[in-house]
Amino acid sequence: MKIISNVSIDSALLHISGDDTPQSITRKVTLNISAGATTTQANYSNLNVRIIAATGNACKPLDFIAQRYNEYYKNGIDNSISSYEYNDFIHSSLKTNKSYLKTANPFSPFSVNIAESEIIFRDGKFVNSDTDPVPNNVVIGDFPVMDLLHKIRNKRLIFNQVNFDLPQQQDDLTSLSLYAFIYTVPEAIPGTISLENTNVFSVNVISTEVAVESVVGLGYYYEEATARNPYVDMSRFTTLNSPAKNKLTILDQRTDIDPRSSVMTLLNRMRKDDVVSNTPYSDKNCYSNLWSSRDDKDRYRIACAFDIKSFLISNGVFPSMYKSERLCKILLGDRTEGTIVAPNEPSHLQSSRLLRRQIDQTALAPENSVSTGGKSIVRGPSDTFPGKDVGPLNEVDGLADLYGGIKFLESATPDSAETGTYQYGVKLLVTDCSLEVMRNFASLFLELEASNGKILNSITNRVRPEDTESLLINLSGLDFLLSLMSSLPELGLREHYSSRMFSGDVKNQIDILEEVRRLFSLVVSDIMDRLRKVSPGNPLGIVSNTGTKAMKMGQNRTSRSLVQTSTYYFPKIISTSKSFRYGVDYVISKNTSESGIESINIGDYILRRNEEFSKYFEPIIGNNPEPPESGFFSDAAYSYMTPKTIRTPERELINQPSVKSERDAISYDYDRYAQLFTDIINVSLQDKDLDISPSLTKKPNNRKDSGFVYNSTLDLLSAKFGVHIKDVAKPQFSVSKVVTGRIQSSVIDPADTGNCDNSDSDRLIPSIIGGNQSPQITTTSLINSINSKILAQDKSQLKGYTVTTQKEKTSRIGTVKIPFAILGELALNPEMETYDSGYNSLTRLKNFLNVASDQVNEVFTEPFVASLPNQIKSMIAIAGTNERETLGLTSDNTQYSSTRPVLLDSEKSDDLEQMISYYGKNEEIPPYPKTLDPMKTYSKFLAFWMNYKQIGVVEYLDGFEDVLSSNTESPSTLRRLKLPIWKKLDAAKGGELQNQTTKLLCRVRAMSSEDYVSLAADEYSEEDKVEIAKIFETKEILNLPSYNQYFYIQGTAPQGTQETVVSQEMQQMQEMTGNLDYG
Repeated sequence: MKIISNVSIDSALLHISGDDTPQSITRKVTLNISAGATTTQANYSNLNVRIIAATGNACKPLDFIAQRYNEYYKNGIDNSISSYEYNDFIHSSLKTNKSYLKTANPFSPFSVNIAESEIIFRDGKFVNSDTDPVPNNVVIGDFPVMDLLHKIRNKRLIFNQVNFDLPQQQDDLTSLSLYAFIYTVPEAIPGTISLENTNVFSVNVISTEVAVESVVGLGYYYEEATARNPYVDMSRFTTLNSPAKNKLTILDQRTDIDPRSSVMTLLNRMRKDDVVSNTPYSDKNCYSNLWSSRDDKDRYRIACAFDIKSFLISNGVFPSMYKSERLCKILLGDRTEGTIVAPNEPSHLQSSRLLRRQIDQTALAPENSVSTGGKSIVRGPSDTFPGKDVGPLNEVDGLADLYGGIKFLESATPDSAETGTYQYGVKLLVTDCSLEVMRNFASLFLELEASNGKILNSITNRVRPEDTESLLINLSGLDFLLSLMSSLPELGLREHYSSRMFSGDVKNQIDILEEVRRLFSLVVSDIMDRLRKVSPGNPLGIVSNTGTKAMKMGQNRTSRSLVQTSTYYFPKIISTSKSFRYGVDYVISKNTSESGIESINIGDYILRRNEEFSKYFEPIIGNNPEPPESGFFSDAAYSYMTPKTIRTPERELINQPSVKSERDAISYDYDRYAQLFTDIINVSLQDKDLDISPSLTKKPNNRKDSGFVYNSTLDLLSAKFGVHIKDVAKPQFSVSKVVTGRIQSSVIDPADTGNCDNSDSDRLIPSIIGGNQSPQITTTSLINSINSKILAQDKSQLKGYTVTTQKEKTSRIGTVKIPFAILGELALNPEMETYDSGYNSLTRLKNFLNVASDQVNEVFTEPFVASLPNQIKSMIAIAGTNERETLGLTSDNTQYSSTRPVLLDSEKSDDLEQMISYYGKNEEIPPYPKTLDPMKTYSKFLAFWMNYKQIGVVEYLDGFEDVLSSNTESPSTLRRLKLPIWKKLDAAKGGELQNQTTKLLCRVRAMSSEDYVSLAADEYSEEDKVEIAKIFETKEILNLPSYNQYFYIQGTAPQGTQETVVSQEMQQMQEMTGNLDYG
């Protein structure tokens, strides 16, 4: 699904009630589920939530169906087998359990057939195998998303709790598995499913993966089905016992069970969470990687993320409070959950500083017992290698809410002139308010206990209804507060006691009231005990002046302070000199902010998108440079960029895109790119072990570009490769010399000796054009005039002839192709291997795809090609046809043709597969003339590399991976910031940003051959993928460092008024506690 990602079963509460007889026992499940939302603007009206519970022998077949359904799309089985065919295979594999995959009689938990669903769920409630035609030991619920939706927060759909009864069974519950998924109602997908088809299951429609949680008993994990091996039956599997038991709380309220046990279980769990410190989770996991980005002045912009929640789970005074999702929000300042226990000042970053220490990369330090050295070590802080507090880190506005409370910090390093090799770190002071909030809870519990005491003291001969109602209100308050502290569902204390209070004699009622009193005393005693271990002299902090002083903790706790300090150095090493004034910028041409990561709004990014797109494609009609909003150009226009600017030392900035000389032609400065090619190789060969900036020879002002390119190439070949190329002129005639002795005779025409006589040499012209010894004055005048012009051009008679000749010899340009051919092979293929490489080819992909000249647009619609960068699509087009194409979907208002590179020289070939079309200024077009692939010529190679192969993919940060734990924490409790989730920026996300005020952290990185292979997915064989990797082979020497690698894109929607919405439950609690008379 594009608008909903994963469905999550967050927690479950199992209520068990009844007496000792099996027939009286009821088991009710309260379930909390949520789902990821890719956008908060979507319409969910055509989506339903399916919830399934299975007990007993139903778990095994349902685990099998759910796993195969998930693998069908995730593992690419859908590319070769229809969903109906695969569902038939799953059905046959169930053997004796086929009833679990039938549309009717019984109704399958995975059936989404419209007619049957309307009958089964006509009352809008859960259906149960005890009373309804569904498979044995199964409960099924089906609800429209909009009916179940409670709220949307932090890109999560939070659903209202659902309650249902489990099927009756005589014995104890030995297995319970829960399933949930969201699907598109079939009638909402016109043309995709025939409504007459009675066998429609979730695998046949658009749906999320099935969430599976085995909370009691065995979970079954079958051998994986893949695209290569899809037909895997149920015969091979492994099991885990209760793998999701941490998500289940059991409240056993049978008449012989004291509810104290459930409350004690909850309290003990919170105590355990307070004792378990940072053993499985160190502080370093609270930090992201360091995001460093150079600006156009070569200063480094530094940013990182800090998970204050995870840090306080490991370091807070009461870590358990930060593990409760709702309470954690209150602790961190979110007032939407109410203010009843809110602190005066939330937990927050009190101070954040950027640190720096110098690294000596040439030093070696022992890293193990045998004293082998590491690559680099920290030297200092010392006089030689000083440490430094660079300055404050500023919190980035507008990101914490988007990324689940993660704090984003940024700063800028000092001036770029301060060079060296450094390691950066942070020093944070974190204020922890969990002690204050625990005291607020204690005060509320004490007030509730006092209220109960007043009620009990007023009872004499009978229990009045108003007394019991007050107690029930207090029980609801106690239940609510315990749930808020633990993030577990409420225990149902009011329901448990309400029926018992109004039954039996007065003595029984008073006994129940006493039981309630003991329950409140239990909670108060436990909370006060926890506070005394933290602040033994003043647990409630009534006259507290603890401030930042250390507090005595329990035996299993280390000394903690209300203000925690965290110092951390990032592993990344930054050399501020090795890429000074050298690199490419894909998106931003000029930095406008003074510190922090550069930010651009979505409107500016769209202008950059349009600029890039128009370099490769031109609308056939009109002048609109924008790519279409749908089709195979749309997503790629947002996702991929070639360098906008290229910087090299002592050279003018190269600003791409280059100049469009005609509507459908693009001109490149080939001399400038040729110089860049030489410069890149030169920089790559400079000593990387020395902490110095790259350097290049500056071009003299009076030197022509072409001459400087040629000579710098010769110099590089000579200095770095020992190759010497001399431009020597071979004379046609022998050097003149003085001859003595007998004069040698020449073969002459005796009749024409006059024209060869020295005394008559001025008659050379008449001997060519005629008129020798002519009596005509006009003829003589013409001959004399020609003689004079020839004599005037005799350079040997000019002043400074010798100096001028020497300069011309120095700057003489030979055949450029020869030295570039040698340099290219030595630098890019130093082993001189004759392997089949594709890095210098514009035609190889076209040949691999077997593109016919009249099928370019059709090829563009194929999934693999559609997903490729538009720059690559253009490359396919100019290699695939020399006609003007019509590209784009017919449904689009605008269609396009590819722009061609301007070439002033061409090279013919009999190998038509190696030819591309180009724009020739003296040609009648279309058709366009064709030439041999110019990437094969190293003097032109880099112009095409930088504009067709050096492609950056733009990605945005979508969050962080969760820490998967087998402990009692739920997987979402801790996040692993070292595992960020980066997703490609596409048209959908770009559209969202135009309608929101969201700010996204983005990055751009160079595409690799692995990226292209991943785009091929399972559409191609392994052999084909090897060829794709060759086609998109990259060269490390050509991957220039990036400027502004990280940047923000700011949404541009109008800022609305933000309201604080207090949850209904918290509002009720506030009203209740506000009306109590505590006397």
